[in-house]
Parts: sequence; structure tokens; C-alpha cells
Amino acid sequence: MAKKIRWGIMGCGRIANDYANDLTLTKYGELVAVGSRSKAKAKKFAAQHVGARAYGSYEELAADPDVDIVYVATPHPYHMENTLLAIKNGKHVLCEKPMAMNAKQTRRMIAAAQKKGVFLMEAMWTRFFPAIIQLRQMAHRRNTHRQGTGPRSRFRHSFQGRARTSYFQSRPRRRSPAGFGHLSHLIRVNGVRRPTEKNRLHRPQSKNRRR
Repeated sequence: MAKKIRWGIMGCGRIANDYANDLTLTKYGELVAVGSRSKAKAKKFAAQHVGARAYGSYEELAADPDVDIVYVATPHPYHMENTLLAIKNGKHVLCEKPMAMNAKQTRRMIAAAQKKGVFLMEAMWTRFFPAIIQLRQMAHRRNTHRQGTGPRSRFRHSFQGRARTSYFQSRPRRRSPAGFGHLSHLIRVNGVRRPTEKNRLHRPQSKNRRR
């Protein structure tokens, strides 16, 4: 049997817990450590997942020689900082979406991984769904993007089977970063593969907007 990939998780939120649970469903990976800014939270998380060590800092987790790869599940404004820390310590990284706050940060993360010779990937699991692959192919064939307007579309998303729905567009409010998670799904469907500083996602400021 092949050696299991030893995982460390940065962050102790719901998504991190879901990922830790899913690791038990595969024979190729195992959770060996978790890190948090709070030692108490790390211990509580580790107690729910057999065999995981608890660290009260991300630095300790990144320095653990028994960790092969780090899953970054912290709030996305900290993704670049946490990813670079893991890469600096020679760890492969699976970073939760969105990978970074803008294209500049993403390029910096990629460059660091290439220089260190480690694996870096955004945790865009829906990208591998057969239905999503077909949808992207259909979108390109029908040339759904309007020339010169950039990526714009509307995405309907239902929450846990509830009747209500929400709509997310590819120009969220600057001060609503929580929408970036849903937005990242939408971008992959639209097929924006080369982010640049010019197409950073933001809502143009109104001339009458207070500063």
C-alpha cells in the first residue's frame, strides 16, 4: 500500500472540519495536525479527529516535519500570508477558494511555490464535476461573453434545499468579501483563466459615494 499523504490544516472553522471528516473516507490521506491562532480551539478541533496534534500557531504547524501538505482553511484575506508561510517551510499547499484577494497576490503565491518546488492548488472541487466541465464548454461555444465588458453573468444558488435563492454577480461590493467564495465558482464556469490587475473584481465607486 502506498504511503499516506499526511495533512495539516490551518484554521478550525466549519469547512476545515468538513475536510477533516472527508479525509477519513480516503485511504490515501490522513490528518496529523491542526493549527489555529487559539490553542484552545486547536485542541477542541483535534479532539474531534483522532490522531491530530494541536498547535496554537500557524508557524508551529508549518514547521511540523510530519506534515506533507497543508490545507489552508483560514479567512480568505489571510490566504496569501498563510500559504506563503507553508511554502517557506517546504509544504505543499491546497488553498481554500478564493486563493487570494487579487491577481497580484495570486502571482506571488505561484512564484513562491515554483521557486520552492512544491505543489500549490486552489480547492476548486466543483471544477472537476462532469456537469461543470460540460457547462464551461457550452459557454465557450456560445460565446456568452460580451466583447469589452469583461466577465458578467448571473448565478442561481440554492441554500440547503430552502425555497429562497440568492443571486451573485461578478461585480460584488468591495466591502462584501464574503461573496468571493460564491464568486469564485462563477468565474470558473465563465472560464476566466488569466487574471490581471485590470480585471480584479470590484464594484466601481459611485461619484456620490462617501469616503
